[in-house]
Amino acid sequence: MERSIQGVRMVTESVEGGANAPARQSTVLFAGDRSRPGVEDPARSAYSIQRLDLRKTFRVFVQEQRYQEIPLFDLLTEEEKNAFVKSGRHWTARHAARQGPASGEVRIVVEYEKTPQMETMFGCEAYKWLIVQRQERRQGETVSSAESRCEAWYLDVDESMKRYPGFSPRLIRNGFCFVTVNGEVPVLEKRGEVPRGLCVQSSTTSTNRTEMPTGEVREQVHVRSLKTLLLSEERFSESIFEPPAGFRKMPVYPSRLSMARLDAARNLKMLGSRLGSALFRAKT
Repeated sequence: MERSIQGVRMVTESVEGGANAPARQSTVLFAGDRSRPGVEDPARSAYSIQRLDLRKTFRVFVQEQRYQEIPLFDLLTEEEKNAFVKSGRHWTARHAARQGPASGEVRIVVEYEKTPQMETMFGCEAYKWLIVQRQERRQGETVSSAESRCEAWYLDVDESMKRYPGFSPRLIRNGFCFVTVNGEVPVLEKRGEVPRGLCVQSSTTSTNRTEMPTGEVREQVHVRSLKTLLLSEERFSESIFEPPAGFRKMPVYPSRLSMARLDAARNLKMLGSRLGSALFRAKT
């Protein structure tokens, strides 16, 4: 008999680009110390399974029928972190050499503020948070900046754990993405308390502003909203939080032998292309 585990199903709807843009629904399954996207979409090409108990994330590639094991760095010891970094040193060294020297800094400031506004959502107290992220960078004579302002509602941690025993706040990993150019050095500053609960509703407006050397100013505004449609208790099969049976494990970094094979294949292809061009010119 297959074992099951108590969990929570969360269905959200997101809209990007304004009120008239199409809405997209997605599902996330929480179960104690593990989470993953819903299993309803058979066309999904890749997805991730988070396992805090194993201190890793399974990255599953459906079409290739393979998966990777990515360590959760904030749960590793320093020795384990160093071992993982060392395992990919041959790969990262090659790409770092292509980047060249750092072109400057990108400064990132994130401010968190919990407001006194409170409402009841999904049987729990929910509090409104204001989150502002600012970025500024300089590339030569071009200066660009970006700012995003988010109004979000988070369920109270203690109440949500009592109301939904299958949910753990440890599964909520707050973070954000940023892009560096030509090896820029990121300088990050966080201000205020980071929310720990489950976000059930948010509205974000992002503004990108670029000042060109000619004095021209270009500005782009992007709007995104998210709301939770369903939050319900459910029991899930433990097997859905494992890589599918028959899928092969693949390394995070290619081995030195694999890299040598790829280089050899690439060189042969380039050689064949040059020989073909030379023969064509000789015939003409």
